[in-house]
Amino acid sequence: MVDRTAAELELDEAIRTGRPAPDHLDRHESNGIVVPPVPEEPTPIRGGAPRASLEGWIVAILFAVAYGVVGYFMLTDARIISFDALHRINDAYMVWWNSPPKLAAINLDAAPLGAVAFLPFTLIKPFATSLVAVPVLTAIGAGLMMAMINSIMRRCEIPAAFRFIMLLLFGLNPMLVFYAGNGEPVVLGMVVAAISLLSVISWKQTGETRHLVAGGLAMGIAVMVDYGYALWAVGFAITILAISGGSAQERIRSSLILFLTPVVYALLVWILLNSVILKSPFGWITAQTGFIQVNTTGILQAVTSSPLDALGDLFQVVLGVAPLGLATVILLLLVGILKRDSLAFGLFALALLAIAVPLIRVLVTDEAQMMNLAVGLPLALLAIAGAAWVYYTEESWRIGVAVIMLIGLVAALPLGWDAMKNYEYQDQAQAFTRWVEDRDSQEGTDSRGGYTVGIDPEVTMARYINEQLPQDKNSILIDENFSYGPMILSGRPRLFLDRADEGEGVWEDAKADPFGKVDYMLITVSRAGDQLRKEFPQAVSGGEPGMTPIFRTERYVLVEVAPTKPPSADQQQGEGGESGGAQPQSTPRPVTPARPLTPGSDGPTESVPATPSPQSEPSTGSGAATSPSPSPGAGSGSSSAPQLEGE
Repeated sequence: MVDRTAAELELDEAIRTGRPAPDHLDRHESNGIVVPPVPEEPTPIRGGAPRASLEGWIVAILFAVAYGVVGYFMLTDARIISFDALHRINDAYMVWWNSPPKLAAINLDAAPLGAVAFLPFTLIKPFATSLVAVPVLTAIGAGLMMAMINSIMRRCEIPAAFRFIMLLLFGLNPMLVFYAGNGEPVVLGMVVAAISLLSVISWKQTGETRHLVAGGLAMGIAVMVDYGYALWAVGFAITILAISGGSAQERIRSSLILFLTPVVYALLVWILLNSVILKSPFGWITAQTGFIQVNTTGILQAVTSSPLDALGDLFQVVLGVAPLGLATVILLLLVGILKRDSLAFGLFALALLAIAVPLIRVLVTDEAQMMNLAVGLPLALLAIAGAAWVYYTEESWRIGVAVIMLIGLVAALPLGWDAMKNYEYQDQAQAFTRWVEDRDSQEGTDSRGGYTVGIDPEVTMARYINEQLPQDKNSILIDENFSYGPMILSGRPRLFLDRADEGEGVWEDAKADPFGKVDYMLITVSRAGDQLRKEFPQAVSGGEPGMTPIFRTERYVLVEVAPTKPPSADQQQGEGGESGGAQPQSTPRPVTPARPLTPGSDGPTESVPATPSPQSEPSTGSGAATSPSPSPGAGSGSSSAPQLEGE
């Protein structure tokens, strides 16, 4: 046994019991024994996880109610609705109420979560078919986003009174008010983007990695709302690298894995779904939108753009919707350089990538209309979050930064209003300004971008289908990518034979030879591209044998299909028979309303005279009938469609 000195024994006892070593004992003895250091207490974590405080809930509820009220009257009084939202709610409605119900009704040509978000609202038929669910969804999303912005500013130590003033100014941005009630998924993407911004700021302040998990999950969801957020995810990854710059490699690697795993997983799942279902794993990258808005002629699709033109349009959008962003980019760069602030550098890089998203879309598609006003809203969110961080990180600049924030948010009000009136590439924002100014219905009016405002053609056709046709399953062949308006407003998707019913193959067969398979075809005439019109280009004018147009609105023609395919002219001549039965049905013609019918009107309707084919008897089925009209005066008795005269 090795003899130990008294000093060594005393040191051993001190280490074993956890007592401090006696002062007369040196840590480094002459015999080379080293006393292990007592580990320091871990540094306490500063701050805590963001909580849904009472303040946050109040902010969310107040803004959601305000936006919901505006959106409701924009729908019912102004008759302004986004047909992009109309298409998405129709997809969600078919998931529950089509025959058979299928999740495959969700269109995969565009990011799917804009339609998936409608699923809870479409469980209630009247809520969906009245279209009230459209403004409700985005109003709730906008309220949650405002609560996230409030949390970001609270994290950045902005005083409550000043915070609420800026929150109100940001919430009054006219473009935000418009999109918070029109049902488009722009605001939904902003909600999850705000969660990511709050998470990264919280991680920078506290060091808690759980914030990175929340931010990554939010970005994974955002990419499925709008593919452009994939570049935001890259920007956040750069931000995380900048913040972790002085850390060990293991910490940098683990931080990136925590954030990027949900994003990469969402992208891989989406690639797999596109590969299996659409046979095109990467087709979604170039497909900027799969939705055709039939209330516009699409004439702006022919307008091309150069890089300089795209930059000029982007400047107009930022100046009109997010003028604060012009100052925020400069402030972030100054703080990053002068104060060596890593998050400021990261947010600066994120801003550059966010700006690149609409530029890339314009240049890839070579369509100037891709630089529409809506692209400025996510930039406005990033601008206020970046300015709040500059306010937090440099105390000596706080008064100046606060003044800049106020000026930028106030300037957005008149500049945004002017942009909505005059900027060319938009979706009915001009009509919204007219409605606010004069409170008149915008039904049938024109709006910048080639749009015709209103849904009377859809309402009229839906009411005619519900009240004048037999309610037989899959009796109406339809291209749901174009005629989705009458489909959702009828509330009876089981009547329509679409791609989601039995698959693309069955639908293609019916399109090629509809005789004996369907009784009617609903064809869109306001926008080129309807596959039924391509297959039978003369059907809407009565020029296709065996097909008789029986009802028409400004955007749609309902065509009756013969139970058997008529023989061709060559066959009839060979048989020596009369050819009258195979002649194109150029006469009779359907009644064409001279103006969109007002649902619920009981008086006579001015129309173009016609001599259509005999009409079918009204349905007496037991299917649930819902009012397809969001107008408050829609009647529930007789049809508003014009009665057709027999020959």
